[in-house]
Amino acid sequence: MRGSGGARRRTSTYRRSLQMLPDMSFDADVFRVPAGFNAPEQVHITLGDLTGRAMTVSWVTPKLPGSNVVRYGLRANNLTLAADGTVRYGRYTFGRKYRSGFIHHATLTDLDYAITYHYAVGFSYTVRSFSFTTPPKPSPDVPYKLGMIGRNLSELGSELLVGMNGRGERFSAKGCEREVAEAATEEQRNDSLMRLSWALVHSKNQDDVNRGLGMLEASLDQSSSPLQTREKLYLLAVGHYRNGDYPRSRQLVDRCLEFQPDWRQALSLRKAIEDKIAKDGLIGIGIATTAVGLLVGGIAAIAARKK
Repeated sequence: MRGSGGARRRTSTYRRSLQMLPDMSFDADVFRVPAGFNAPEQVHITLGDLTGRAMTVSWVTPKLPGSNVVRYGLRANNLTLAADGTVRYGRYTFGRKYRSGFIHHATLTDLDYAITYHYAVGFSYTVRSFSFTTPPKPSPDVPYKLGMIGRNLSELGSELLVGMNGRGERFSAKGCEREVAEAATEEQRNDSLMRLSWALVHSKNQDDVNRGLGMLEASLDQSSSPLQTREKLYLLAVGHYRNGDYPRSRQLVDRCLEFQPDWRQALSLRKAIEDKIAKDGLIGIGIATTAVGLLVGGIAAIAARKK
């Protein structure tokens, strides 16, 4: 990619393995707010059709709607084509603190295969420029290399299965079990076992959770690295949390944090555990206080009757 002003952009070398890697730093350039008033943010592209001859550009303007136009062409200094897009005027809110920007989409059509196009967005205020290369013409012998920007195994957390019913969860576990059975190498089998363990401890079915806990306990001493041990400890903590064993979950998450004290996922889980323990403790105190009150009241009533 090329950025504004002709500065050359390049794809980050940051990579996530299937399993444990530290979180990307908040100081990473991809998280920085671009300079300029109402500059387009979160600019990204997706395939705009099923043939590879269209590309959809999406971006957000933080303050005002701005322009919906994407200008593009074969040279960065000669953007002769334009695509009119749309903007969502309704802005998303989350709680009291977050309000989204204005979300734009524009589709560039009739593109040629395997060609680099340059494009720019933000013409009302601050312009940002980028480039992309279209995929090759479809053919049985044309290879495609795809990249996935996402989270590692532990960070998938509960999001993936939120809202899924029991059937969906069982389907996820069955798929992982099939992966384990079909694994061609020991490394693939270990990866599949980790995915299966994750699916089980996040299940709504307690039998599945207990099965996942058993698998993780049995394999904990066979971990190939400290990071893998950390991953298993985290999943064990999740499983015990879901079973309501908060003290045990707290012990396990503390062991996770010995490996990486600033691991945000484990810190979030520990906070959830502490909230549960505090809530249960307050309930227990309330019950005990009520019982003492009733006892004292009863004694006082008996004494009054005797008088």
